Parts: sequence; C-alpha cells; structure tokens
Amino acid sequence: MGQENYLKFLSRGFHTAYALGFLKNNRNYQFNYFVKRIVKKGDYVVDLGANLGYFSRIFSNIVGGGALYALSR
Repeated sequence: MGQENYLKFLSRGFHTAYALGFLKNNRNYQFNYFVKRIVKKGDYVVDLGANLGYFSRIFSNIVGGGALYALSR
C-alpha cells in the first residue's frame, strides 16, 4: 500500500467517522468536537504542528471567510 496511501486511508477514515459522529462518545476525540464550539466562521486560526492535518481540515470547514494557517514540519 505504501506509506503515503496508508496515511491517506487513515485520514479519510478518521474524517468519515468524525463527520458521521461515530467518535463523539470517545474520550480520545473530545477535543475534536470541542473546537467546533470555540472556532467560528470568519475566525483566523493558526494550527502549529499540523502534522497530518486532522485539526486543519476541521478548522478549514469551520472558518469559512476567515483564514487557516497550518504549519507542519
């Protein structure tokens, strides 16, 4: 499968489960849902250490007319 495709597979699986609400009752993913209450449309967000972009993708769907700056190494 290769590393790149494996990481894409994990990312798609996470975001699908997140969007469908399958992770809402899992303590490990509480913060992923919490950010939806503090980040609003039009906000500017800086995601330091974006890594695979799990939060970056969530933020990008929320900020709308704002901006997202994702920094990864």
